[in-house]
Amino acid sequence: MSELDDYAAKMAARFHTFDQDGDGQVTRRDFRLMAERVARAFDVADGTDQAAALQEAADRYWEGMAALADGDLDGRITRGEFVGAAVAGLHQDPEAFTRIALPWHRAVFRAADHDGDRLVTVNAVDLMLVALGAEPDQARRVAAEHRTDPTGHITEEEILAAVTAYYTTGEPQRAFAVPACRVSSGTARHGRAGSPGAPTLSNGPPAPPRAPAHVGRNRVSPPAPSPPIRSHT
Repeated sequence: MSELDDYAAKMAARFHTFDQDGDGQVTRRDFRLMAERVARAFDVADGTDQAAALQEAADRYWEGMAALADGDLDGRITRGEFVGAAVAGLHQDPEAFTRIALPWHRAVFRAADHDGDRLVTVNAVDLMLVALGAEPDQARRVAAEHRTDPTGHITEEEILAAVTAYYTTGEPQRAFAVPACRVSSGTARHGRAGSPGAPTLSNGPPAPPRAPAHVGRNRVSPPAPSPPIRSHT
């Protein structure tokens, strides 16, 4: 498969983490439920500025993806629409990624960063990934591979660089389970979901709803070796 086919398969996996109720499509409500999962994972209280920031970033993410993908304006994005929009609007347009998706991931990091020092523990990254839909075992392995400072913490810069690589390159990911679908042999080139050259996916059964994210405070983790940056989100 080509790099764009690999990227489309990665985005199909990501789609299923947004589909909170497992109905095969995502809506604004799914994005808001995702924000609530992150808030629960890091004990962000309702009514606080941080809770509002998470909801605002989730809404912004939804609106940006809907503008790219929801061609029929029905307020729903299918898997094919999501993948096509990600290929055309995130992978092939880094400025769109910076505008649409990066603010959400920055808000997630800051929810995990309780003291505002732009550092989090390996355990906090594990919790972030689970809250975003990763399987716990996969999340634990990916979190442990991040570069840490001498105190065992991971910087905001490191996390956002990994997120950027995830959405703008064909680099494989291992944090999110691959759904029961495959990318067609045709290579995506341009355009919105459903347009000529956009990737198509076979219709497998929708993924079951994810289990609620683990709730808890960060635990300080011991320093880990410093492997290369790996994208995950």
